[in-house]
Amino acid sequence: MLLVPLDAGHTIPLRRAPDVREACEQVYGPATGPAVTPHRELLGAHEWLRKGVDVPALGDRIHPSTVSSPRYAAST
Repeated sequence: MLLVPLDAGHTIPLRRAPDVREACEQVYGPATGPAVTPHRELLGAHEWLRKGVDVPALGDRIHPSTVSSPRYAAST
């Protein structure tokens, strides 16, 4: 597992790191202090919000406004 450090403003304190503030804001909400997050979780949750989730019963995709999946709720 690769952990990504986050500063208080949802920024990665590493040289040449991408700007993940918007993704973190969408996934975790407002920053409350320094933290670490699994790389896969950060990318997965952001993609889930961006692309939506396929719901075969609806024949469409849903696009949540926040991450409410139990997998991600534990990390917020």
